[in-house]
Amino acid sequence: MPQPEPAEVAVGQAQHALGGVVGQNDFGWWVDEEDMAFNVCMHVESRKRTDDELKKIQFRVMANRGYFMYGDQMDLCHRIPDWYAELNHIYNQVVGDMQERSLLTENQGVRWQNGDITIFWVFEEMKLDLDPGAAVEVIRKSGPEALDAAATLIAKPGTVYRLTRK
Repeated sequence: MPQPEPAEVAVGQAQHALGGVVGQNDFGWWVDEEDMAFNVCMHVESRKRTDDELKKIQFRVMANRGYFMYGDQMDLCHRIPDWYAELNHIYNQVVGDMQERSLLTENQGVRWQNGDITIFWVFEEMKLDLDPGAAVEVIRKSGPEALDAAATLIAKPGTVYRLTRK
């Protein structure tokens, strides 16, 4: 039996005619939807997205204890891009303290709490008021870097911070 052209397929038949599930050719509907990314691990194809877009998306997903695996980003020796490895190193340093999640207002980022430790994944520049005596670290691929913190920290987008109350 000949298959109809995709334009001729009725909506209810589209998933069978096209060999997939409608809407899963692009994961764009997950982007910027932190509640949907919470605790999700999913294999996706990056398709037409740039490395900068993929890094931003992965950062936001990891901020919600999620993980997107971009299979098409690995080379034949299964090496991943530097930006992907960097985010993995950062994530692994803080995931143990990502216990109680709060989405920050105005899409500024995600805050995680674990006792006296607070983790901030920052999406938009924001001001953090610090407790007196709190230790502040920016989390880098190479490890945590202590910051000299006054009463206020201007947190930068695309950065992860760990605050420890003393």
